[in-house]
Amino acid sequence: MRAELLMARLSARGLVITGGGFGGSIEITRSDVCVGLAGLPAHHAELMRTMFLDDHRGDDLILSKIRAFILARAGVGKITVTADAVSGLAMLALFEVVNPVHCSGCRGHGEVRFRTGVIRACEKCNGSGSGSRSLREQACIAGVDKEVYRLRLQGLATQGFCEVSTWLDDGCRHLLRRMKDAA
Repeated sequence: MRAELLMARLSARGLVITGGGFGGSIEITRSDVCVGLAGLPAHHAELMRTMFLDDHRGDDLILSKIRAFILARAGVGKITVTADAVSGLAMLALFEVVNPVHCSGCRGHGEVRFRTGVIRACEKCNGSGSGSRSLREQACIAGVDKEVYRLRLQGLATQGFCEVSTWLDDGCRHLLRRMKDAA
């Protein structure tokens, strides 16, 4: 289980952490997370399992929901897409959420340490620690041509990513509420 990632996502309030007030090991188990996911829509719960428990058995359900969302968005925008492109965009959205890119300047920390001991916010990512994939990488993950991706599919990919990110945020908020109630 990637408990550190989950803790960073949730915040430490209401969760049991050993080592006094100064950190220590995280006492959150797989069963805590699984119990906390009760009451979530199935695709939210499966996304949380994929993200934090390394359990990929529900990926088909997640991908089918993302494909349905992308098809609906394509219909609204009157964008013609092939079934392969929709599947590729769904894979890209899931991949982007589960495997986020870290800034190459600060390696995901959001700050840069200089030899003199000075610490400053990273100028490359403005202190967020997040990076982005190039259009070529995104098109490759989606399995489409770079120009087709840039001209027609990039907006759909962004909308798919935003929707899956929202599912993850909703799941994290739900899990935090459940764990606070149990604490």
